Amino acid sequence: MNEQKPCRPRILVVDDEQAILDEFRKILHPEMDSDGPEGKLGELGKKLFPESYSSSVITTFDLVLCRQGGEAVEKVRKAIEEETPFAAAFLDVRMPPGPDGVWTAEHIRELDPHIQIVIVTAYSDVDPLDIGQRVMPADKLLYVQKPFHPHEIRQFASSLSAKWIAEKHLREQALELKSSNKKLRQEIKEHKRTQEKRDLLSRALMTTEDCVYITNMEGKIIFVNHAFCESYGYSEEEIIGKDAYILWRDNCPSRDAGNAYQGLSGWEVAFFHWRKDGSKFPVSICQTDVQNENGKPVAVIVIARDVSERMKIESELNAQIMQLKKQNRQELDSVTLASERLRISLTELKDIFCNAKESLLEKISPQLRDDLNSAENHIQQATRIIDYLENMSNDVSDEIRVGID
Repeated sequence: MNEQKPCRPRILVVDDEQAILDEFRKILHPEMDSDGPEGKLGELGKKLFPESYSSSVITTFDLVLCRQGGEAVEKVRKAIEEETPFAAAFLDVRMPPGPDGVWTAEHIRELDPHIQIVIVTAYSDVDPLDIGQRVMPADKLLYVQKPFHPHEIRQFASSLSAKWIAEKHLREQALELKSSNKKLRQEIKEHKRTQEKRDLLSRALMTTEDCVYITNMEGKIIFVNHAFCESYGYSEEEIIGKDAYILWRDNCPSRDAGNAYQGLSGWEVAFFHWRKDGSKFPVSICQTDVQNENGKPVAVIVIARDVSERMKIESELNAQIMQLKKQNRQELDSVTLASERLRISLTELKDIFCNAKESLLEKISPQLRDDLNSAENHIQQATRIIDYLENMSNDVSDEIRVGID
């Protein structure tokens, strides 16, 4: 068992008479006089009760003695700077040639608001009310009339020291409590902010039109939103705790990945999920791991969007596009056929003009010859236009054929 160390509060005594200071030393520091009755009592206690006896049975003090008020004020100032404050101060009122005890008490109180002050006086002309107004607070100011009894001084010192220690502990506890309250308020504020974020996220998840469910790392469903319950036909009570593969039945995602469709914006994989009633429907899946503060995955958020209607619409649009491509191909084929026939006709017409011009070259007028040459040029120009149209038609036809095939 650790030995309890005695508490040694610091006591300041200020009196201009050395005999009075010596008397205070005998009263408040009895172990210095081992031959005195209190010293002998202490030795007897240690002999009779060696295990349980503590020197705190006779309270001792750390005494500082001064003969003038100015010196006492400096002692208090130094004690505050060294963080070894005095618990109590006994101040004589009349201390010539220096300032009196009331002045000393005022200046000590300015330096240390917690010290217990005892005014010691042998005169009856000192008004306690006047002193109380100058040296506040009243609960830390007492008066002792000379001549005093040793037990009276010792009781004052013990009681005031205990009061000072208790108040010191209370101040420390108050500071700790203030710090704890500040930390607690900050934690409450952070908790409230976090809870607000959670509530906002919960409302967002519950009100979104997409189906949202969350699983733990074992694949058990731990959360579903309203849209999920409406789409899948389960109540929240029915689905919570179930294995997520109940949505896949006998088809796991990897095996079901072959179920895909071609959307207008490109290929998109659509898995098939099963409802409670046994019907299945295509869904587009997006999932994200939820990690703790250490980066370890603790849950999986899955967003499943029903794409049945979108697949139906896109399928219908694709069918219409294919039909339009077929119609365009047929029309282009007709254009190609007409162009070919027109080319044949123009070629035959050109041959007729050429033969007629050669056989009648000497018989026709110059004007008619010019007209025939102009007609031949028009036929050649029309033939070039037909060639251009056929080439363009062939290119478009090839594109349409690839799209249909």
